Amino acid sequence: MPGFSQEWLSLREPVDHRSRNLELQSKVAQCFSNHIARLDQPFRVLDLGCGTGSNLRAMANSLPDFQHWILVDYDIDLLHSARQSLGEWGAIQADEVALQTHHSDDAEFLFSLLKSRQQHDGPEPLTINYLDKTIQIHFCRLDLHLDIEVLLRARYDLVTAAAFFDLVSENWIKRFCENLETNFYTTLTYNGTEQWLPTLSIDQEVLAAFHKDQLSDKGFGVAAGPQATQMLMDHLHANQFTLEKGSSPWILSGLSDRSLIESLALGSAEAVRRTRTVDESVLKQWADRNHNLEQCEIGHWDLWAYKKT
Repeated sequence: MPGFSQEWLSLREPVDHRSRNLELQSKVAQCFSNHIARLDQPFRVLDLGCGTGSNLRAMANSLPDFQHWILVDYDIDLLHSARQSLGEWGAIQADEVALQTHHSDDAEFLFSLLKSRQQHDGPEPLTINYLDKTIQIHFCRLDLHLDIEVLLRARYDLVTAAAFFDLVSENWIKRFCENLETNFYTTLTYNGTEQWLPTLSIDQEVLAAFHKDQLSDKGFGVAAGPQATQMLMDHLHANQFTLEKGSSPWILSGLSDRSLIESLALGSAEAVRRTRTVDESVLKQWADRNHNLEQCEIGHWDLWAYKKT
């Protein structure tokens, strides 16, 4: 999977957090509100494609007081950035406390499996306090294309991801859903709807080309793109999950969002250019509007999946 820059992830994080579907997020929190977690038996979370740790920062306060996160990404630089930013975000516990709390049976089981495949490496673990939460964090560099089945063998209370599933293939989604045995919550999966203001007559032509680039191979085969959420729902339903979906659009406007709007427009134009399906003069006209953009809306879905007991 191609990497994402730390600058891009930092730029989008505040918008990602405010755009999550609050009703669905509340249902996830409510589901675990009576979960009993202790320092030696924390609430276990697996975060796929973790980037710099944004998903943890968005969710931690909605989960039980004692948490153990396994953050997985293939980009070692992003994992190191995640460790640094999470250490700055929370209060780092003393080393002797961290050493006592970092080695649960589940973590040892998982890492023994990964080491046997010569896959596990990453920054040193971290334990932080945030508000009234104690959060243990392992960082794992892993090729998710090859090893998702291995990763899902360990026990978790929740598997989660943000802005991830539109990048993987339907075959990978099928493999993931067939091996998933616990609660699953994913946010900000691109759904293909966009509106740029002021509008141009060429917007739909450019969007169609952008979708073509979205379907290119991101390291998992032909990417699911805007159909990812529906593919997830189909395969999760086949695995007897109950599903709830909520809209989580980016709505960008004003000076506070200006840098993200400009970066998004530039990135979209480059993606369209790669397809070689839009005349350069048309693309230039589309990109030139960047200087006068007032607002844009980018559609996403959030998805909550669980098995009724």
